Amino acid sequence: MQYVASYSEPQPWLTVGQVLDAGTPAAAPKTAAAQRVVLTPGGKRLPLEDEGSDVMELTEQGFYEVRSAKANSDVVVIASNVDPAEADLTPINPADIVAAAAGGSASAASAAAVPMTPEAQEKNQRMWWYLLCAGIVLLGTDTFLSNRLART
Repeated sequence: MQYVASYSEPQPWLTVGQVLDAGTPAAAPKTAAAQRVVLTPGGKRLPLEDEGSDVMELTEQGFYEVRSAKANSDVVVIASNVDPAEADLTPINPADIVAAAAGGSASAASAAAVPMTPEAQEKNQRMWWYLLCAGIVLLGTDTFLSNRLART
């Protein structure tokens, strides 16, 4: 009988990014009115028109309520969860992170890990001296101006 009726068990939840088909019996209120409204988890009310716009992308996590525009109508609640693949806590290889930040592959990052000479390393670190001097000048200027403005 289930096969003949094309019955399938309704999903208990959907994931963010999936499409909610509000025309299915699981998502349609029992009193199918001409105008239906979806209340999003963020509090927005989105009307569903009759002309084929019964589908809606789930864009946020939480509970969506599908109800008819009447005041005392049945409400169907649909849960939307974040994709479980986003909660994968397996550690990432540090070489892959370095390669992604450098814009290359892991083998290119390991080849670029040749130790630098002290002169080359000092040449790459020259900018800190100028930034330190600029910070001292800014602090001195701030102190001078705050003392001068405090007297007036």
